[in-house]
Amino acid sequence: MLDEIYTGPDRGHFRTIRLLDNSGVQQLANCRIKEATVFNYLSDLKYAIIGYTVEWWKNDEQAPHEGGESQIYIPHGRPNVNKLYFRAKSSITSNMLYLEDAIINDFLNTKALADPMSLQSYSQEAAEQTASVAIWRELEGTPYSYNEAVHITQLQATPDSPLMVVSQGLRANWRHTGAEELLQLRVTDYAFTKLRECYEKLHAAIITEDV
Repeated sequence: MLDEIYTGPDRGHFRTIRLLDNSGVQQLANCRIKEATVFNYLSDLKYAIIGYTVEWWKNDEQAPHEGGESQIYIPHGRPNVNKLYFRAKSSITSNMLYLEDAIINDFLNTKALADPMSLQSYSQEAAEQTASVAIWRELEGTPYSYNEAVHITQLQATPDSPLMVVSQGLRANWRHTGAEELLQLRVTDYAFTKLRECYEKLHAAIITEDV
């Protein structure tokens, strides 16, 4: 799917009628997703957390791929906030168009209209997920247990290219069940498809690590 979609630098551009950021009010601002991170947790909760950054430029200015300059959207009165977060279905992770659409809809329909002081940080938005993945769970059919298991997909746009995957992989802590020694697992260059397959990959990777 990712190889079939349009890859021009203007993919994912969108426009807001009114944008209130830390520099003031902008009318008819052009925007695009600058970067995004998708966290899929191997927990009891079946949703992902998506963090993203939006860049914008004035309506009468050139786009970044045309030589123009953009600036990062920062909510009015929140100078330390440059990344926004929301919850979404895990299934959109591997479909770039669904992912971009979800981010754009969240920004236009939720974040751009919200009271800036109500915007949540990663730790606030992901609090239930991080509490759930912290629990040690037995790896079925093995003498091992794991926690802090999460698949992370990082995406980034450049002035000359739209949002693209730059890294993706699975990480977790594991140990022999009941033991105190904690080991770390990293599976790099592993694309997310389904949570079920992440569990299967985790199972195989831990067994391989202990061979």
